[in-house]
Amino acid sequence: MPRPLNHHPALPGQPAKRPRLSRRRRTGSAYVVVLAVMMVVFTISTGALLAARAQGRTSATLSDAGEARSYALSAIELARVIIDQDANWRTTRSNGVWISNQPIGGGTLSLSVVNPRGALNRADNDPVTVVGTGVKGSAVQYVQVTVNSTYAAYTALSTAATSGGAMSLGSATVSAHNQIVASNAAVTASSSGIDADIESGSTANGSTYSGKVSLYAAARTLPDPSSAFTYYMTNGIAIPITSLPTSGGSKVIKQVLLCPQANPYGSANAQGIYVIDCQGQNLVISDCRIVGTLVLLNPGSGSSVTSSVNWVPAVTNYPCLMVYGNMSIALSSSSLTEVLLLGVNYNPSGTPYPYPNGTWNLLSALNLDSFPSQIAGLVYVSGNLQTSGSSAVNMLTVGGTLTSSGTLTLGYVTTFVSSPPPGFRTITVSNASGSWKRVVQ
Repeated sequence: MPRPLNHHPALPGQPAKRPRLSRRRRTGSAYVVVLAVMMVVFTISTGALLAARAQGRTSATLSDAGEARSYALSAIELARVIIDQDANWRTTRSNGVWISNQPIGGGTLSLSVVNPRGALNRADNDPVTVVGTGVKGSAVQYVQVTVNSTYAAYTALSTAATSGGAMSLGSATVSAHNQIVASNAAVTASSSGIDADIESGSTANGSTYSGKVSLYAAARTLPDPSSAFTYYMTNGIAIPITSLPTSGGSKVIKQVLLCPQANPYGSANAQGIYVIDCQGQNLVISDCRIVGTLVLLNPGSGSSVTSSVNWVPAVTNYPCLMVYGNMSIALSSSSLTEVLLLGVNYNPSGTPYPYPNGTWNLLSALNLDSFPSQIAGLVYVSGNLQTSGSSAVNMLTVGGTLTSSGTLTLGYVTTFVSSPPPGFRTITVSNASGSWKRVVQ
């Protein structure tokens, strides 16, 4: 029997030798070990690489989301800038998208503004919901906040009469007991018939005043003519000056009823707001009943409200008369009386006296009623105002000088300071506390 090649018999008296492994077998085992180690290293390296790539994608996504959120917040700030720079933003804009996909940084922003109570211009103090949208890559973020509007009346509305310029009362009798009559300049009177508390931004010259006199008082705030008329011009009905009849060389509004239900010169306005551009022509308003707000632009120097007029606003806290320019008021103490032959009914069923909760009656149907001659509301004149006759007006706000003769009877009404009309108030806009919301998509 052949012996194994590597077998060596033991010598007598010596132990048998183990057979030696071949070099080829040892080399194969080492290769297997190295291959296993390499597989482990490859697996670890591949896992680390995949983890790094996943972490990179996560970091990029988080970075995009952060940028998208900053773009959404920028949209909210942009809304505040628009609102702060445009005093009439509620009328110049509307509910819905204000900005769409405007580029910013590496993405875009969008902005929407909505009044949850109705039209954007429904009321100046309505809150609005502002939503800013920011987009960066695949990241989209929405930020929402409620913006509140609060307003305060110009301080002129805390007085029965205020003038931005000098106030010359002359020998006039001013009846305004326990009410304030103020001028941001000097006050002059030559009689002692001034029954009012006087505020003067300078001196008070003349005879003894029967009320308290305050000198060098702080100036009262007045409407800005550049913006005070905007709301009324936007929401009113225009009456062309050419549609008015002419009498004595002046355009006239006379022996008519002008109100929300009736406009003898065109379409009616539900708020009773009517706008007339006088184009430099004289306009004389007399012997009529007005329920509404009449806005006069560019009146001629001879323009006036005269004779017997009964006038109230259709909207309680709106002014009766707004004049961009100069004006005269010279009312009569005689009542406004209907004349049967003229066929003018000043007290129809749709516009009862007193408005709006009065009652019309048989005499009004026969055109035989009479009404006190007065402007029972607020009058604003951006320029100079002259009063004479027996003028009765609740409140006067005058941007220029106020000059009075005859009798001026004032009757301060708190309505205008507690609920100031458009154009007569400052508006403060602020983000409602606790209204911030963020939605991530």
